Amino acid sequence: WGSLRTAAAMVSCQNRTMPQHWHTPFAMCWAKASRRPARYVWRYEMNTKGTILVVDDTPADLELLVDTLTAQGYQVLPAESGELALASVAARPPELILLDIRLPGLNGFEVCRRLKARPESRDIPVVFISASGESAERLEGLKLGAVDYIAKPFQREELLARVQTHLEIGRLRIRLQQQGANLRQANEQLRSELAERKRTEETLRASQQIIEGIINTIPVRVFWKDSNLVYLGCNE
Repeated sequence: WGSLRTAAAMVSCQNRTMPQHWHTPFAMCWAKASRRPARYVWRYEMNTKGTILVVDDTPADLELLVDTLTAQGYQVLPAESGELALASVAARPPELILLDIRLPGLNGFEVCRRLKARPESRDIPVVFISASGESAERLEGLKLGAVDYIAKPFQREELLARVQTHLEIGRLRIRLQQQGANLRQANEQLRSELAERKRTEETLRASQQIIEGIINTIPVRVFWKDSNLVYLGCNE
């Protein structure tokens, strides 16, 4: 625990503390101690259904999202600002990001724009969450590369269904990319083997021509056979 406290940069906000970076296979979740303010605590999540980064500056909304997803077995990494979200992704990329649009400092659109500009995070699916129902806002998010939009207050079953769907789609995309990479590697290897075989055949033909040329200079008749004693030819 001492190394964890040393490695994590703590950011204080409204009597709450949250590590700025996540370098360990632990999940962040909310816990309420009796008669004490809610605080972020470390908790082991050895068998999780997926890792989700939740970004929201409203403590009540963030707590509800974290509690809902953690109860379903997801490993949840909470962040209260766009800056913390970017730092979290850089330290440990999640499988899915739930991103509030209206954040202090860097808003959700700018966070998404920066994520999509980085090769290491551009393929992470982003789902915007917002209390605004403006269609222009939704369209802007989709143009930036978001895969979906969830309105606040969200319905629990709808939230879980969308999260599961986008996690499965993301994993399928990764599997397809891996299969494509394996196929390209196999094709490269096959082309290399064919090229090597062609070079070997050309070398054998050249050697055969040299041998035939030498045999044809012999003044007496010479026959040659294969390993089965079948006659293959003779000199001219």
